[in-house]
Amino acid sequence: MLIPGERSLNFVHRELANEALLGNIRALGPQLVYGGLLWYSQMHGWKRGWAYYAFKEIFGTPPRPQDQGEPICIIGTDLEEWCSRRKRK
Repeated sequence: MLIPGERSLNFVHRELANEALLGNIRALGPQLVYGGLLWYSQMHGWKRGWAYYAFKEIFGTPPRPQDQGEPICIIGTDLEEWCSRRKRK
């Protein structure tokens, strides 16, 4: 049984954890993040557009031409955790 306000606390805790995760991802830099997103989308058989929109969700802007490159395998990072948590749209 939940005590009053417990759901709200769990929601706030999840939101803070997600913000910390996004902060760690942004610290990797746009080129590495976009390359990692491309790799993740290829591994799941998704189109390149998925990486574009995921990048836009992380940084708030579309990837610049200098950010776009080849897929980069970055395993065991916060980026992969974020991708797995991300809601499908």
